[in-house]
Amino acid sequence: MKSGMGGILLNDKDEIIFVFSGKCNSSSPVEAELEAIFFLANAALSHLDHTSKVVICTDYALAVQSLSKLRAGQDDFFRRKTEWVDSASKKMIQLYYTPRDNLAMVDELAKKGRERHNILQSWV
Repeated sequence: MKSGMGGILLNDKDEIIFVFSGKCNSSSPVEAELEAIFFLANAALSHLDHTSKVVICTDYALAVQSLSKLRAGQDDFFRRKTEWVDSASKKMIQLYYTPRDNLAMVDELAKKGRERHNILQSWV
């Protein structure tokens, strides 16, 4: 399966501060979405002040539910990806469901990411 991922981070003024697009290593659309979420989360954790609040919007409602379960200590499919658990446990990362129509730019980054050889990423 050839999947791409993409995402953006906005500041509190809705200005783009980070963008990425590239191939992902996932074997399913579900894992591709999760890989993109945690790529974005890790970028934020490595670059932003740890007192910052990071809100990630996804059109994958199950990811939002799963993150809540993981934080409550319940068994969840995130546990399969141990590298994601540390990012998910950070309280500065908040995940919200947003309809796909509101994520057109991110969807386009993911589609273009399928054709990239490397992950393109930039802090603005």
